[in-house]
Amino acid sequence: MTQSTSSARPPAGLFVIVIAFSSFIMLGMPDGLRAVAWPSIFPELGTTIGARGVWLTAVTIGYLITSFNSGRIIGRLGAGRALALGSTVMALGMIGYGLAPSWWLLVLIGTFAGLGSGTLDAGMNTFVAVRLPPNLMYWLHACFGLGVTIGPQIMSFIIEQQKWSWRLGYVFAGVVQLGLALVIYLTRQQWSLAQVAGDTASNGMMDHKTSFRETLRLPAVWLSILLFLILVGMELTPSDWGFPILTNTRGIEAQEAANWVSAFWGLFTIGRILPGFITRYVSESLYMRVMTITMVIGALLFTWNPTALIGLLGLPIMGFSIAPLFPALINSTEARVGSQHAANTIGFEVGAAGVGIGLSQWISGQLAERVSLESVTVMIVVIAASLLVLHEVTLHTARRKAAAAVVPAAGLNVE
Repeated sequence: MTQSTSSARPPAGLFVIVIAFSSFIMLGMPDGLRAVAWPSIFPELGTTIGARGVWLTAVTIGYLITSFNSGRIIGRLGAGRALALGSTVMALGMIGYGLAPSWWLLVLIGTFAGLGSGTLDAGMNTFVAVRLPPNLMYWLHACFGLGVTIGPQIMSFIIEQQKWSWRLGYVFAGVVQLGLALVIYLTRQQWSLAQVAGDTASNGMMDHKTSFRETLRLPAVWLSILLFLILVGMELTPSDWGFPILTNTRGIEAQEAANWVSAFWGLFTIGRILPGFITRYVSESLYMRVMTITMVIGALLFTWNPTALIGLLGLPIMGFSIAPLFPALINSTEARVGSQHAANTIGFEVGAAGVGIGLSQWISGQLAERVSLESVTVMIVVIAASLLVLHEVTLHTARRKAAAAVVPAAGLNVE
């Protein structure tokens, strides 16, 4: 993966970085809150334990609408106002969860909250890709995992320790999110994507005339969409199905299986943090190439399972190696498609990831139900191999694009 085409990124202060990281913690928190709150939600609102999928679908619909349109939203409102709006809508959605009197109103509010999270997610990714050093993108995405980790602790404390309602957990998170929205709005000038005079790359990001149709004409954009569509399947499928595969087909004790699934996420978090240091000394493209190869090795070990230990080691190997790919691909979006298409493309990438979550869960569920649990491990190998090939194609395309830009420049006759 190549770095941004900008010769120098516009500076952003430490305060802005802290707020950006805090926003991603809050983006991850609803997933953690929901995991603990759901056993209390469904009986209180008169639905079934399996109805959570309806709620998640509603959230995903809202998320996809705004993430796919994030380039247009940023172009019309400006990055600062777009981020503040997304944060506000997400905050009102979480407060709405806490006040919802019925199940179907909760589902409806889920779509509304998804609109906010899609805007905030894609918008913050765009901002960090343009305004911050590349290594911070990895730490931004590590903050999402931190939010998922914190969420269950907050909700369990409220429900179990204080005997309060699950509703308070969502209201609390919503109020914190609303505070972040206010801070972003008050500092909206600092969130500009084109703050430095003469920075043609960042100004290109704000080109209002770049339509979806123009962006979608680029083959590199469709390659990016396909990458993100598949990528999330590699992040979620091993962790979602690791426990039932280990306990139901491989005879691993439940506690040990849970520990290895936790190891997947533990190494995943470390894998998001380390590249922020390593890519200062090693090229991002080389590091990602090593990680994609390691990811395939981990998938093969988990599927092959010649001994219990070797099969188990495949899980944390996959978690560590897949972790940096999402932020790395976001980082290099501008270099792959050009500055004027970057905002649109990042929105498409984040939206494709949302679609990929549902698609990978459906396919893996069908395989587990109609074939066997072990067939899901074969799916994991196919996903890993596909990502390796697509990543190599991406690197090749980026090199050709860079060469095409250099050759005409070398032929200029400068008087």
